[in-house]
Amino acid sequence: MRKLYLLLFLGFCLNGFGQIVPSYTYLFYQTITDNINYEWYTYDEYLYNPSGGPAVNLTGADRFFLNSPRSTYVNNNVPVDLNTTNYRFSLWGYITFGGELDDFNNAISIQDLLKGSVYKQLRGEAYSELTPNDLAISNLGTTEVCAGEMLNLVATPAGFHNYVYHWQYSLDGQITWSDVPEKVVGGHNMNNTEVSRFSIFDLLGENHKNHYGPIYFRIGYNQDRIFSTNTIQIDYNPCAPTVTDVQYKGPNCSGEGIQKLEITFDRALDTNKDENLYQLYIRETINNSGEIKSTPMFSVSNVTYPAGSKIYSYSNISNFTSLESGREYEVFYQAQVKHPTVPNSSILKGVLIGSKPFTYYNPPPLTFQVRADNPICYNGKVNINIEADGGTPPYFYNDLNGETEIVNGVTQVKRIQFDPSDKNKKTVTIQQAELKEYNIKVTDSNNCIEQ
Repeated sequence: MRKLYLLLFLGFCLNGFGQIVPSYTYLFYQTITDNINYEWYTYDEYLYNPSGGPAVNLTGADRFFLNSPRSTYVNNNVPVDLNTTNYRFSLWGYITFGGELDDFNNAISIQDLLKGSVYKQLRGEAYSELTPNDLAISNLGTTEVCAGEMLNLVATPAGFHNYVYHWQYSLDGQITWSDVPEKVVGGHNMNNTEVSRFSIFDLLGENHKNHYGPIYFRIGYNQDRIFSTNTIQIDYNPCAPTVTDVQYKGPNCSGEGIQKLEITFDRALDTNKDENLYQLYIRETINNSGEIKSTPMFSVSNVTYPAGSKIYSYSNISNFTSLESGREYEVFYQAQVKHPTVPNSSILKGVLIGSKPFTYYNPPPLTFQVRADNPICYNGKVNINIEADGGTPPYFYNDLNGETEIVNGVTQVKRIQFDPSDKNKKTVTIQQAELKEYNIKVTDSNNCIEQ
């Protein structure tokens, strides 16, 4: 029975020692400029609970004398109380020949204390900071991160104020550091959170494609307030061909399909890896106002890829009739390669966005009206008034007498522009037309007709 009790006791101790209890290190120093007639002491240094609960004392019961070498004070084991939100500090003076004086009383946020806070008061300058102890970070994913893949960064131990978990990144080999944006991705905060999950596109936006290679992560503030005991390096790669150009030509006439959508890549697909496109479609960009509507996926089977051209072209562009006029779209795609060890299986690689968005515009339908004035005299002539709308100006009408012209080697009825001096002119008057029946045809600049 003694051995059993001993084993149970040892197991309990190991579990207890294995868990890290979060704590802070508190640093304070004060520069006193007037120390001739006063003896200066600090008091009431604590983390404040605005709800009325207990505060966390930072210096213990003893005040410390600031006119001695103890003008710097360090407490390496400040307990964490998440109910505290502010830091309070007071300075107290004792006049050498009698009397007392309160000189300074200040309250700042814990977030500012984590950044390191310098503040001036009547008798000099004070600096204080709060630093989390033993904070480590890890990457739950692989070192190689493909475009579109999610990073999973975790900080331990848990239990600090959220502002402690302030993630930063470096694109220049840890020379300079920038803050991870404070925005929400997939319902989760990217920054000021123990677990941060985001893609490099979420981090850098369209600029992500200029930073393939190593990217570093840590927790801290500014350039010199480093909290994490380690740094994470990931290698950011496209893992798929990247788009270098998107050529788009919209419909000429209302209701017609897109004329062209060609997507040029920086390289051909790697046949040695059985690389191919898993999905390729278009979606709305975040630049659109109002609700961002989902875009149906278009099958890769509707795409042609001429050998060696590095250009993908949609062959079934009638699928684009569901797009909304006036909204901006972008190409979105993902590649896949053959799994190296699992037969008849593939690995998805890289989710990328084309570098050149386009705006879909469906021209309004062309319409026109004709009005003819009654002749003044028997067998007299009339004026014919035509008014067009919609389509794409300038507007034309076919010669009423059927006069022809040759255009690009083809003989056709002559098209007469409403007003050559004003391409947006919507009306025209044909004067002194013979009194007879006419077949009037109106077209716009794209040769669209009224439907």
